[in-house]
Amino acid sequence: VNALTLLSVSAFYQPLAVGVIVVLAALIMRYQK
Repeated sequence: VNALTLLSVSAFYQPLAVGVIVVLAALIMRYQK
């Protein structure tokens, strides 16, 4: 694995991870009520 693919993969997965965290937080807040 060279640095370029690693960089592109991390650049792709970081927004994905943020989106998943936001969705999970929204679901948790929704079900706590």
